[in-house]
Amino acid sequence: LDIDLLIAVGPRGRWIAEGARDAVRDAKQEIAGRGSRGYRLRIEDYPERDDAREKLRQILDGAGTEPNARRILLFKGSRGMRMEELCNYAATL
Repeated sequence: LDIDLLIAVGPRGRWIAEGARDAVRDAKQEIAGRGSRGYRLRIEDYPERDDAREKLRQILDGAGTEPNARRILLFKGSRGMRMEELCNYAATL
């Protein structure tokens, strides 16, 4: 599975983003040592769900620019952050 972007939301989401950045940094060092082309995961974190919603809209609006473009989305979040609202929103785009 080739993951292009991680969007983390809320204060705990920031922890996830920080951990992912550390992991990517380590992976880049390992890959560079083997002479590979690199690692391109983008990691963004947002304090509020609405901020992430805007980024999600931008991504999904661009999904149709490539022939047969398809996006696979995985949502992981707490009920407290009401991440299901982002899922529902994404389904309407």
